[in-house]
Amino acid sequence: MELNTALQIELKAEDLYDKEKVDLETIVIDDVFKLLQCDEQGLSPDEAQRRLDIFGPNKLESEQQNAFLQVASFLLSLLLLYVFTHISLVSS
Repeated sequence: MELNTALQIELKAEDLYDKEKVDLETIVIDDVFKLLQCDEQGLSPDEAQRRLDIFGPNKLESEQQNAFLQVASFLLSLLLLYVFTHISLVSS
């Protein structure tokens, strides 16, 4: 897809995330709309649903964290802090 910028380049929507390919401060907004296949009003409800079906919801994946390991890690860091503080005070 060619853009109307000073330099004619071919881009895909994923390229918008690559700072070396696209300068988001200077790109023409109409070119962004073309890349994302939308307009100033956004997506139509049908197109939004189609993309939701294809790509899924726009949310970050989160890992389940083990509460026991979190507490144990915190307590271990406190213990190490105490030990290193004690060593530094004794050795001075």
